[in-house]
Amino acid sequence: MTVEQKLKYSVLIPTFNKAKYLKHTIKSVLETNYSNFELIISNDHSTDETEEVLKLINDKRVKILKPPIKLTQAKNYEFL
Repeated sequence: MTVEQKLKYSVLIPTFNKAKYLKHTIKSVLETNYSNFELIISNDHSTDETEEVLKLINDKRVKILKPPIKLTQAKNYEFL
């Protein structure tokens, strides 16, 4: 097993009302050649189509979180 196969990376995406860009961002991460990673997305109580975009994801590497309350951008990064 190579070092690359042993290492697991976490890619973090905090989001709030960015559905327009989110689907492209997620696609970009999932289409990478490296497969040993997890993608963690924090939807900070978006009011646009973010929830619908996230519901379309069917990939075991993706974890979707939602903070218990609306956070500032910095706090959403910390939540992740």
